[in-house]
Amino acid sequence: MYVLEGHYSIKDGTFWSLKISKNQGGPVKNPSVRKKLIGFGRVLIEGSRIVPYERAFKESGETWLEIRQGAHQLHIENFDISRVATGILAREGNNKDLFFTNLSFQDTRENLVLYGHPDCSDRDHCKAAKKGLLSNGIKIEKVNGLRYSKRHIRLSHGIFGVTVLNSSADSQSLDGDFAVGFDVENSSHDIVFQNCTSQKNLYTDSSYWNGDGFKSESETENIRWIGCTSMDNADGGFDIKSPGAVLEQITASGNGRNIRIWSQREALLTNISVSHARHWGGEGTPCGLWIQGIASCHGCTIFDNPTQIRLEKRNQPCELRLYDSVITAGKDETLVFREKGTELQLTRTEMRQSDNPPSTSKTPEEMPPEHRS
Repeated sequence: MYVLEGHYSIKDGTFWSLKISKNQGGPVKNPSVRKKLIGFGRVLIEGSRIVPYERAFKESGETWLEIRQGAHQLHIENFDISRVATGILAREGNNKDLFFTNLSFQDTRENLVLYGHPDCSDRDHCKAAKKGLLSNGIKIEKVNGLRYSKRHIRLSHGIFGVTVLNSSADSQSLDGDFAVGFDVENSSHDIVFQNCTSQKNLYTDSSYWNGDGFKSESETENIRWIGCTSMDNADGGFDIKSPGAVLEQITASGNGRNIRIWSQREALLTNISVSHARHWGGEGTPCGLWIQGIASCHGCTIFDNPTQIRLEKRNQPCELRLYDSVITAGKDETLVFREKGTELQLTRTEMRQSDNPPSTSKTPEEMPPEHRS
């Protein structure tokens, strides 16, 4: 189905919402055939959401496209969606082989909301997983969001096998709805974000200001972020609770806490640039790399943050291993803040402060006393 170029506005009575059912998807028995919905030229779909954004009306607006349970093999391409509460919603589960590309959203609440299955918030009790009903095999490419108040892309309830490529999120600091650019929740797993950017997510309705660029919760698993950038978010640039998370070629700058690692299963960080953390407001201290779990960082550059590295033990082991890395602090900045009982190991890693000569460690035993476990 091709939609001709034009401005389809609810004001003119021509706004249309769609529901794609199981019978309207591609044929399961013939995976080479997809049902396609493609905008021809510039197609703008505009709803009735209140603009400029107001907290009191944060849930206002329509849903543009709803994908129902069991709808498979869909290709959605080339639409601009504006002033809706939800752009694309697929939360009934059992959707396979979905492709979303060249989509732009602005002045919305949530843009792309995809569930594995509504009863699969807990993996241990997920009957849908045992029946093979979880949504999977999904590709999201060149999907951009501007001025969303809650989520740009939300992957939840056991969804798996998702790749998100070359997509961007910019909330422009809309406040009061807990904004997150790219969010992975519940027992979702096997997900890759590559070459994605997220910025200006903010939430001030708590003593600790929140709002994350990329976020993953503790029940998620096997999540990777490759070549992604996160900037100017009030809390975490990357707020990662996934066990065994992998971050490669990452840039995090200007966030409250540029990278946060929580899990006891070791996270692997490679070629990371972390800089210019800032305190946006509320409680808490800004820092470059915040660890409350276990992580290894290879080829990492951490500089110009109020505190470069912060290790917090709480009630679990906390350990950071740095390899072939450089950590630099200005005259009034802190290199490392460590709570008692945390562990920091440096291997072929330099730590510099102000104009002092670097301290280099090849093994933990050669560390300066203040950095020794």
